[in-house]
Amino acid sequence: MITNVFTTAVSQDGIQRIDLLFMIDNSKSMSDKQLILGTAVPDLVDRLVNPACIDADGLQHPAAAPGERCPEGQQREFRAVSDINVGVISSSLGDAGADNACAGGDTVDDAHLVGSLPRASAARSNEWGFLSWREGTDPGTFKQNFQTLVRSVGESGCGFEASLEAWYRFLVDPVPYASFEMVPCEPGSRALCRAPRFGTDQKPLLDDTLLQQRAAFLRPDSLLAIILLTDDNDCSMRATGQS
Repeated sequence: MITNVFTTAVSQDGIQRIDLLFMIDNSKSMSDKQLILGTAVPDLVDRLVNPACIDADGLQHPAAAPGERCPEGQQREFRAVSDINVGVISSSLGDAGADNACAGGDTVDDAHLVGSLPRASAARSNEWGFLSWREGTDPGTFKQNFQTLVRSVGESGCGFEASLEAWYRFLVDPVPYASFEMVPCEPGSRALCRAPRFGTDQKPLLDDTLLQQRAAFLRPDSLLAIILLTDDNDCSMRATGQS
């Protein structure tokens, strides 16, 4: 059998960089789950930047002070990570043309980083909307901003929770459309379909803000982790067509 798929093993003794993307459902009923996640944020940060000590049997022991060696007979569970990006997006991408089902009071975030939105200004994210942990970062301030970012997601998003489509749109989608319009599905048809808007160059208008955020957040040499927090099944729909 002929194949064009090849793999190469790359050995490394520790993770240098981590990009953490949290997709948090912001439909109604999510406030208690978001509260639990916010409460767990300090422990999550500590485990990454100040790993626990383990003994020869793999049993876990309390972490030594940051930068200090573990007691004799123990070692760090893994090398401390000092380069972390933390981004948060919501599940609210709108109704995909389903007769304005998410109009009115529902927020539609289009997979933009929540930290870039006005409601999350208190989280003090960087210009692209995510938080960065680097060597010398103040732990208390970082944890507080992280918790504020989680709380800012809210629960006023569209009831069509596009949990999977949201992270795909932010991280992978090569053509994240900027906006859509309703057009006849076929010439002369009364049925309407959703289609991307085109510019004067006859090319689809793309979401440049999202593409800039993606380029700044996602590093080519980092470990990427996607964490989904939701209490409902995915409701992603095609971005075009009758939906």
